[in-house]
Amino acid sequence: MLRRATDLIGRRPGGGAVGRESPSAAAPGAAGPAEGRLPGTYRLAVDLSGRARQALDATTERTGRSEADTVSRALIVYEWVTELERDRQSLHVRTESGQSYQVEIV
Repeated sequence: MLRRATDLIGRRPGGGAVGRESPSAAAPGAAGPAEGRLPGTYRLAVDLSGRARQALDATTERTGRSEADTVSRALIVYEWVTELERDRQSLHVRTESGQSYQVEIV
């Protein structure tokens, strides 16, 4: 079944909602909801490599989305990719000319 990456945002690969867990479900070290934030949102500080920072800058500029939204979406897509790998499925990209390449994240 063909699924667009945009279909993944806001839902887990199995169909459930994402980002609505209780504060007790947060990853160890993650802060709970901040004052004025929506319930189920978390603040997380990360150190990015130079390459990751370049990717973040390029993506936020290209999409017009915030850094937080860009990172959140990337995590959701990465979760989906690792689920594919776990289920021994693969991800392919097809060019406009019809050439297909298997994507492997290392």
